[in-house]
Order: sequence, then C-alpha cells, then structure tokens
Amino acid sequence: PVESDMPADTKLEYLKRIIPSAIRSGELDAEKTREILALCAGLGNTDILAYLEETLLLYLPNENPVIRVTVLNNLALLRSELTRTVLLDSLRDPHPLVREYAAQHLFALLQEPGMPAKLAPLADRMAVALDDESDSVRIYAYKAFARLPEDAFDAMAVFLKANADACERVRLVGLEKLAAMEGLHAPLIRGAFQDACAERSPELRRQACLGLRHYPDDTSIELLLHLLK
Repeated sequence: PVESDMPADTKLEYLKRIIPSAIRSGELDAEKTREILALCAGLGNTDILAYLEETLLLYLPNENPVIRVTVLNNLALLRSELTRTVLLDSLRDPHPLVREYAAQHLFALLQEPGMPAKLAPLADRMAVALDDESDSVRIYAYKAFARLPEDAFDAMAVFLKANADACERVRLVGLEKLAAMEGLHAPLIRGAFQDACAERSPELRRQACLGLRHYPDDTSIELLLHLLK
C-alpha cells in the first residue's frame, strides 16, 4: 500500500517503479489496482493510468499464462475501449485459463449500463468462444451472449446450439434464454423444451416447463402433467 503521507509526486514515482515487478510476480491484484485508481482520482492525475495501461500491454504477450491473466484482470478494471479489444483478442489465446478470464470479464462488462449496445457490433468476434473446448469458456461466452441485444445476432440459432451442448450449465443458459424470449414459436424451440423435460437436472426441467408455456398444445400439457407426477 502507498503511504498516505507521501507527497503526490513521490507516490506517483513509487507506483511507476513497483508496477512492472508487481505484474511479473502476479501480485498486482484487483485490490492494488483499485487503490491505484483511487489514488489517481484523488490526485486528479491520469498519467499513471496511461502508464499502467501501457505497462500491462507490454506483458500481454508473456509466455506465462498466469501473467497474461494478471494483465487481463487489471486491464478489465480500467474499462477502456482498448480493454474491450484486448479481451476479445484474448478469446483466441492458446491457454484455456486466459480464454476463461477473457470470457468472464466480457460477461462482467456486459452487466454494466450501456455496455451491451457497445459490444453488440462485436458479437461476431465473441462467437469464437461458443465453440471453445473449455466448458468454463463456453459457459461465460453463452452468458455474455444472453446479455447482448437479441437483434445483434441470430439469437434463436445461438441458444438452440447451447441447448445441444455437452455441458449441463451451457444447456441451462440456453434454455433460460429461450424460455425468456418472447414471440418465438418455432418447432425447433418447442422440441428443445420437450427434450429438456427428460433431463436429469431439476433446474433444466424447470426451464423446460417455463418454455412450454409458450406452446399450450396437447403434447406440452401432457409433458407438464407427467412432470407433476
């Protein structure tokens, strides 16, 4: 922590000295970065923020995935346009841990007001994560897509694809979104809800019931009655 009684110039010089080593060691965590952000706000000085971003970017190509994750974790706190670009690029990182954190931070960004509209034009770049070999990456990717405006991509196709995923948590994201979408009465969607009635997971079966309310035909009613038994 920076001593509170340090002169402002001394604080800034001190931060510039310790930031590179803190990145290399993985010690530059969210708490320390928030402390830096608060200090800069208090001093009214944005130079250190620019220095922090530039220094983080220097370590982004590091061969150690832990350092690359450290870079992403701290860049995500800066909330800059460059941050969004780096997170999207990192969805193609060779290491699954880095890709997972990139998808996780994108999902977190999409929960902020106004951010879904800003990221909507970039849906195509996010789509690569929907086919990731890592379950965790796919979970966060589908959750991120669930936050985007539905007219920014083929929502029905994306969430039907999620419903066919081998990972139960991905299927749950897909069913939740399909059940919440209004005005969709496609046979494929009805079939997805009907198939989900046979899932082992009670939460998946619950989402199937919520979805079948959009299809009040004899088959749906029969399935719902069966689930009540």
